[in-house]
Amino acid sequence: MYEQESQRTSERIKAVIRTQAQKGKFKGSIPPYGYTVGEGKLYIRNDGTPEVVRRVYRLYLEGKGFDSIVRTLIKEGFPTPAQVAVK
Repeated sequence: MYEQESQRTSERIKAVIRTQAQKGKFKGSIPPYGYTVGEGKLYIRNDGTPEVVRRVYRLYLEGKGFDSIVRTLIKEGFPTPAQVAVK
């Protein structure tokens, strides 16, 4: 009986999260790098972080690996996701 109720609760929570996502609502504590949250929706930030995201994608498409991209960005002084989240 408890397992069935637990399963139903899980399904209800997933349905709510899915519905909010379909409506464009952000459900989370820290937005993705390059975005900010306002009124429950994600918006592109007005600082340099969106360009960092574009650069990461370009470097990846050029064949660079994760470690290489990270080293490049750190060496050039770009803020980390943790540094941006604190702001």
